[in-house]
Amino acid sequence: MRWLRIGTVAAVALGLQASGAEAQRLMRQDGVELRGSSRVAAYAAAECVVRNGLEGDDKVVEPANRGQPLDVWQLDVSVYNGSGKWLEDVDARYEIQSERPPCSSWDGPPAGTVDGVIGWAGHHDTVQARNVGPGETVTETVFLIVFHDHEPPRFSEWSLQYDFAPSPPSRQPGDTFRDSLRSGGSGPELVVIPAGSFRMGCVSGVDCRGDETPVHEVTIPRPFAVSKYEVTFAEWDACVSAGGCSHRPGDRGWGRGRRPVIHVSWQDAQDHVRWLSEQTGGEYRLLSESEWEYAARAGSNTAYSWGNEIGSGRANCVGCGSEWDNLQTAPAGSFSGNAFGLHGMHGNVGEWVEDCWNGNYDGAPSNGTAWQSGDCSRRVLRSGSWGLTRAYLRSANRGGYSSGTRNGRVGFRVARTLPP
Repeated sequence: MRWLRIGTVAAVALGLQASGAEAQRLMRQDGVELRGSSRVAAYAAAECVVRNGLEGDDKVVEPANRGQPLDVWQLDVSVYNGSGKWLEDVDARYEIQSERPPCSSWDGPPAGTVDGVIGWAGHHDTVQARNVGPGETVTETVFLIVFHDHEPPRFSEWSLQYDFAPSPPSRQPGDTFRDSLRSGGSGPELVVIPAGSFRMGCVSGVDCRGDETPVHEVTIPRPFAVSKYEVTFAEWDACVSAGGCSHRPGDRGWGRGRRPVIHVSWQDAQDHVRWLSEQTGGEYRLLSESEWEYAARAGSNTAYSWGNEIGSGRANCVGCGSEWDNLQTAPAGSFSGNAFGLHGMHGNVGEWVEDCWNGNYDGAPSNGTAWQSGDCSRRVLRSGSWGLTRAYLRSANRGGYSSGTRNGRVGFRVARTLPP
């Protein structure tokens, strides 16, 4: 077991400050690097309400900020495998501390009023992964709200352990990983989806349409990886900055960063997956239509992955009960994931898939591949969006649009073929 522990490392907006010896030792450990960074994220918190911190007691203390400005810090800790070998059982541990208790901490982007605990003084967290391939990165992100005039949060008490795998392990369903980009940084977070079979089409009997028939059996023969979230503006802008994508889509004033990229066509999406493949050496692509439905259903036969009723606050659409309904996109990861660990498969933005448009499933592939015949001037969109009603969010719903379509309701997510 390889083990490395380093001392306190302070995080500031521009990166890490550490003693040279500790930083250099960390960078040289078998080519495996434990990295940390922090920055003020582009989110706004209107008020920081602090509770009294007694377990089980929800008595509210006066708003802690009393009109003072607040900063929302994004803290990223990652393990980069530059060893040229496979790593297994990676376990990185660290602590986050602040000058005074921040309002709260989350595993996802904050939105609106935030409740916190007044006695908060430190936060232990981990970066864990079963397998990390050569050139890959695994990352943990935490968000903190702190007062604007206080010291930024800082990392301390870092440790890292791992084993070298005797041979390249196969990815297991549910594993998450990122590929490193040659231009710097990491690609999208990916989730391994298992092989399996399912009935494709309107099997729920809810709001069925003719283009969702005939229901037919599809077998996905091998595991594949899918991006955990929709492709974000941050990921798209990285492609533009590196010269891999030429189109610069607008955000309608809603913000970029973690919001799903919009105003991108099927042809634009092809540029992005081509760039990811060149940058990582992996085979990135759009999902096939059958892969998309299989991934969205995550073993369900209902209208939505959670059941036949849309419910409230599970997605972003017209009448979904979210704060973004019929107004704008929600930040990626704003809603719970399905049984496969994928977020945003219903609503928020429509998602391009690889297939040409066909008006029904007569003659559709049954092996999980994309349908490359039919009207190939039009491509299939799935998922529904923030500006469409619940019927369009069903797992079975589909539509065909010109491959050059760009609008504020359309984005995409990516897939990656896994080696045998």
